[in-house]
Amino acid sequence: MLHHMLLYMLPLTHCRGKVCTVPKASIYFPTYLLEEIDRRATESDMPRSEFVQEAAASYIAGLVAVTEQEERRESMTNAAESIRELAEEMQLPSGTFDAVRRLRDAPPRWLDGEDG
Repeated sequence: MLHHMLLYMLPLTHCRGKVCTVPKASIYFPTYLLEEIDRRATESDMPRSEFVQEAAASYIAGLVAVTEQEERRESMTNAAESIRELAEEMQLPSGTFDAVRRLRDAPPRWLDGEDG
């Protein structure tokens, strides 16, 4: 019990390998959710606050991953559009990019046993 009291009294904790202060926040939870948090925290042998911190960090990491995926998708879409515009400007024959795609997706020639 003393160990847990000391943990709550300390204003410092580790934040991604660094020591930083931890501001206190009051959060209201519906009863059913607080009971589930307490049950899961107990099963994980964690104090409630640590469990909620980990859950929040995990949720935020998921949001960051989704945002990065959306940014990559948008970047790829923009690149494809730029390539289409370039092909129109260069007046390349229809199907040019299909041929390039087939070459790109084909297995390397050395896998076929062909030289050169």
